[in-house]
Amino acid sequence: MKNLLRPGLLTAALFFAAISASAQTYNLNYNYEANKDYIYNITVENKMTQEVMGQEMTFNSTMKSVAKMESIGKNENGNLMFTFSLDSATVKTSSPMGDTTIVLNDMVGKRIKLELSPKGRIVKREVIDSVSGNFMTGSQINRETINLLDLPDNEINIGDTWTVSKSDSIENAGGVFINSGLTTYKLVGMGDYNGCECLTVESSSDMNIEGSGSMQGFDYVAEGSGKSTGTAYFNYEKGVLNGLVQKVELQMTLAGTGQQNMIIPITQEMTTSFKLK
Repeated sequence: MKNLLRPGLLTAALFFAAISASAQTYNLNYNYEANKDYIYNITVENKMTQEVMGQEMTFNSTMKSVAKMESIGKNENGNLMFTFSLDSATVKTSSPMGDTTIVLNDMVGKRIKLELSPKGRIVKREVIDSVSGNFMTGSQINRETINLLDLPDNEINIGDTWTVSKSDSIENAGGVFINSGLTTYKLVGMGDYNGCECLTVESSSDMNIEGSGSMQGFDYVAEGSGKSTGTAYFNYEKGVLNGLVQKVELQMTLAGTGQQNMIIPITQEMTTSFKLK
């Protein structure tokens, strides 16, 4: 009789252990160690296709950079303080005008001070060393190139989702663009990444873009929409984002204003990845 009971007891024990593991809750917060530099390797691959007067042109670029997040510590409000800068940045481009490689020395060492909530929301951004932008650097000018994952306000379990609505303005291509969107995150599991146990978070976003500007004498208004998907790896024990891969697809239209009555359709595919060294 005892021998008959043992398999049943073992099965029951494994069953309840599985339930216990799946029911574990996580309270996600950033907790970067004070007075420590966090170095990330970043790659941004971009493909943009536009049609001008019936002629299609494709521009490809790859930007590789090394970013430093200097963790200062927490302020009196419990928010995390960082100084962000680039240690190196290089852009390789391919276009109908030819191929080129540019070392972005004007961006290296330029600092941005950030105040972030423990959930990753930007409370304040202060540009310490400003730099003028150009077509190659685009929206990276005077901005941090690492966007931390938006963490949920409440405790969550594996399989849970949360949503974040955001709106932000970006200076690029001689204009100002308003980027608004809704992102849904899902906690999918725990596994090894970059040498440590990390929670894996998947995301999907719908976004809208609108703006206006002037570039090389061409005054325009712009509007568009897009989608993005991503996978992030969060070190729960240390409260640090270890890595992220994000893919974005955009469809936009530039319409000339004034005497320049021209409509330029644009499609853009961009993949951003970064990993903690």
